[in-house]
Amino acid sequence: MRISLSRSRAAALAVGVLALALIVVFGIRTHLSTQAGPTTLGGRSAPLIAGTDLVSGDPISLHSLHGRYVVVDFFASWCGPCLAEEPQIEAFTFAHRNDAHVGFLGVDIDDSTNNAKDFFARYGATWPAVVDLTGSIAQSYGVTQPPELFLVDPAGKIVSSISQQVDATELSNWVTSAEAERA
Repeated sequence: MRISLSRSRAAALAVGVLALALIVVFGIRTHLSTQAGPTTLGGRSAPLIAGTDLVSGDPISLHSLHGRYVVVDFFASWCGPCLAEEPQIEAFTFAHRNDAHVGFLGVDIDDSTNNAKDFFARYGATWPAVVDLTGSIAQSYGVTQPPELFLVDPAGKIVSSISQQVDATELSNWVTSAEAERA
């Protein structure tokens, strides 16, 4: 009987250790996957982004944000992670609304203008964004599925990218880290 209890305890301990290890591994993996990584476009001039802003109806372009660090977010109204990310984008853009060194530009891909406008209305989004009706903007950045974000430096060069849902703190840290590396 004593041997069975020891084996049971050992088995339970082993299962507990394995479960804890999996939690740690997946927790770290999720955290690391939101870190900025290199992109094949790194160091190159950011491809042109221009269109009509979904919120204001005014013309907007990446070039109009030249001289700032600009987060370019490829998203879609049908993308689950993009829906979850939207409040974080709103928080990031609100926090940096008066920051002359930081900008944001969304690019709605694989979607219609009506769906994009409905997305903005439904979720109260106020950040600048254009619709990529032809897919040419996404193609020029190599984006096949949202969310995908790129950081463009003040000179218009792509610094890095993130291919995962992010939060406002991660976005701010991403910009701060790029500023520190450039200094």
